[in-house]
Amino acid sequence: MRKPSDLSPYPAASDGSQPLMQGELPRHSDATPQAPPRSIVKLDSRSMVWAYDEIASDVEALSPFMALALLFMLAFIVPASILIILDDKQPWSGRLIMGAIAAVLTPGFVAGIIYLLKISLFSRYADLHFNRKAQSVYTQEGKIAVRLDWNHVRPFASAVPGPLTMGALPAWALTLVEFSAGASPRPIQRLQVQGILPDRDACQRLWELIRRYMDEAPEQVPELEVVRGGRTWQSALLDFGPMREVSLADSSEEMEAGVIGRLRKRNWWPVIGPFRIFWWTAFWPGPLSTILYERFRREALLPAAWTAEEAPTAGEANPYRFRSQASDERAGRRKATWIIGTVCTACIAVGASVWAFAFHVAFQSFLAEIWSELFHKL
Repeated sequence: MRKPSDLSPYPAASDGSQPLMQGELPRHSDATPQAPPRSIVKLDSRSMVWAYDEIASDVEALSPFMALALLFMLAFIVPASILIILDDKQPWSGRLIMGAIAAVLTPGFVAGIIYLLKISLFSRYADLHFNRKAQSVYTQEGKIAVRLDWNHVRPFASAVPGPLTMGALPAWALTLVEFSAGASPRPIQRLQVQGILPDRDACQRLWELIRRYMDEAPEQVPELEVVRGGRTWQSALLDFGPMREVSLADSSEEMEAGVIGRLRKRNWWPVIGPFRIFWWTAFWPGPLSTILYERFRREALLPAAWTAEEAPTAGEANPYRFRSQASDERAGRRKATWIIGTVCTACIAVGASVWAFAFHVAFQSFLAEIWSELFHKL
């Protein structure tokens, strides 16, 4: 979507009303409110908080393994390039070309490794806060905390490139834009609250959920799924973990129900078919990085003045409805966590062992030989 400064202000209308801008959604509609693709980690009369849980998090989680891959390539490029440059049997033209290639690739790979580690091990995540009490919306994008005044926010839907998992089909994003007050409002700042939605109607339904929470009584908000307990091993394995991956055997109803909804229907027995076992084994860095990322990544510290009133007082009633508060919920979640954790750990162990053995057979002796030859020549 265009930057707020590129948006045209509302044109004047003869009846005093303000027609919708390009891409803007109606503030009020008869759309049915829809739960967000992100997990909701807090919902009460003070604030609704959505977890940082999008495609970017998967890329960031995998970044340490991508950095290791670049390091391995660097461990081959550096000694091989130096040996070719020092080889008197090679023509000067070939030695100069190899030197130029190494001079470009080496700092590029080093910069890539630093960048991948920066966005993963040395970065923080920020949840998205809808503060009903303070009438504001805020999060942190990169290192910049962004806060919008709800009373001057308008929703926009824009088409964005879809991910490969959707066959690269076009997707939609819901963005909130804050406008200045006055007779001629102009855009001040923007905040994308959700990307990768299937269509414009999905943006409208998601906006309707946000609007009802921020503006209307609790009974107008539908029953929602809420992740409890913060970033624990249980939430890393169930709510944010490897079971989020879509299986070829999953129906559209199962996908819509989400991980926890599917587990409830099956008495908390996870369906771990051949597809997931193969995926977790052959591509073990994926589930391993996701679990570790969701468990240990540090949360961004938003300004205390913004979040000061979010914590409810002791004994404060919560009028919002949660999808399930059954007495056996805790035991069921614990059972599913142990099953998924055991199977996933076994798959990762097998996959990592096979990868380690393949590396030992195919590359370890070769790398040791080429570095030994380099030290001998130097």
